[in-house]
Amino acid sequence: MAAVVAGAVVGAGVAVAGAIALSNKKNQEKLKGFVEGIHKEVGNRKDEVEEKMAEGKKKATNTLKTMKNAKKEVKSIWQK
Repeated sequence: MAAVVAGAVVGAGVAVAGAIALSNKKNQEKLKGFVEGIHKEVGNRKDEVEEKMAEGKKKATNTLKTMKNAKKEVKSIWQK
């Protein structure tokens, strides 16, 4: 129970400190720049992940085709 109360007090303190920090215009601009930087980085990572997923899908498709062809070749060898 004491941990819950302590957590609530710390949380309230952080909220108050955040409100005080954001009341300053200079701090607001810094935070805005920070958030925009994070947003840009997430967008870049998303593009990278999408490219890698497309590449992986292409490789998996090619592997599947190769396996099907190999199955036909093996079957033709053993049917002789």
